[in-house]
Amino acid sequence: MGKKNHRYGKPAWNRGKKVSDITLEKIKNNRANQTFPYKDTSIEIIIQNELTKLGIPFEKHKPFRIRDFYHQADIFIKPNIIIECDGEAWHTRLLNNRNKARYIPIQRHFIIDSELETQGMKVIRLCEYDIESNLNWCMNIIQTQHCNKQQHSYL
Repeated sequence: MGKKNHRYGKPAWNRGKKVSDITLEKIKNNRANQTFPYKDTSIEIIIQNELTKLGIPFEKHKPFRIRDFYHQADIFIKPNIIIECDGEAWHTRLLNNRNKARYIPIQRHFIIDSELETQGMKVIRLCEYDIESNLNWCMNIIQTQHCNKQQHSYL
């Protein structure tokens, strides 16, 4: 908002207003059912195309409740496999340690993964570099987990 905007320099319209717990829960539930982002990333599309070729059904951006917020999994395969496609720019941060630059995952991923695993989900995180350079390896991991889940579901 710039200086020409009629709200410039004024407090937000909802500043100081309290929202009831019921209203807050409604807002969270409605937000959980919206799909963000609107477009799939290029690496998500690559994995989705490969899953379609293999005949593995999946859901895109399925919301899961984690603590007090919702997380939308990139790809969900029934009954309990979640695939997260992590782009290098958004899902890692550069750590400079004694002139050695290396990438480490963001701490939020550890929270999400541990919470989903306590709900009985198997989380597979694939980074952009692996998807683009080692697609067969990525698909082998997914197929192995999918086959294991299918075998156990029939027992």
